[in-house]
Amino acid sequence: MQELNREINHLKNIIENRMKHTYLNQFVQTPEINDYTLFILYSILKQAHVPESRLETIVTTTMLIQIALDAHDQVVDDPNLSEHSPEAVTNQLTVLAGDYYSGLYYLLLSETRDFKLIQTLASAIKKINELKMHVYFKEYQSPLELFEMLKRMESLLIIHVAEFVGFTEMNDFAEKVALLWKANHPLENSVHPIVDEPAYKRQEYLDSLMKDADLELTSLPSNFIKIKAYFSQQLKAIKLGEG
Repeated sequence: MQELNREINHLKNIIENRMKHTYLNQFVQTPEINDYTLFILYSILKQAHVPESRLETIVTTTMLIQIALDAHDQVVDDPNLSEHSPEAVTNQLTVLAGDYYSGLYYLLLSETRDFKLIQTLASAIKKINELKMHVYFKEYQSPLELFEMLKRMESLLIIHVAEFVGFTEMNDFAEKVALLWKANHPLENSVHPIVDEPAYKRQEYLDSLMKDADLELTSLPSNFIKIKAYFSQQLKAIKLGEG
């Protein structure tokens, strides 16, 4: 497990170094790296026997996309903001930050010239943005339908990468834990739609999601020992209110 943690921390360091921007970091909160997504992506690629250099590229690129999407979610939607107010300036810088992170993954992909990967990730981004529009315009009939849309939205990058490398055994589990992570790590200045729902409905859905994630975890094959150990610990932390 220590070796695994070292490899995950190595990938986090690569991503964080790519994200560094002296000016933006002074004014805009850098979105937190989603540890669950990072760990699942790494696990999927290892199980698919992807070579280390290619694994590093796929993980870094995918995580930069997630961070760019999260950065844009931090933009405050308030038509009453004065153009020169501190909040409006922060909004503008947050948009620029999201564009900057987007530019980083486009640069990384152009360096690799992996056109199939570009197509895969572009397809995921398109579907995520379509779902975001449905959520934004409240095009759902019930809280349950909303939660299912959010679950899909938060896991689409993982699922597309898994399909790209031909290893989809973790997709059902990934759908569940991706939303659990987001619900427990809200972005500053951003109200995630799941947080905006009535508390009792939200908690009822998250409790159900937690039970399903537990079942999915126990049903994973025996060779997923490290994955089971890591997520057993993480799910326990969420239950205790520490996740």
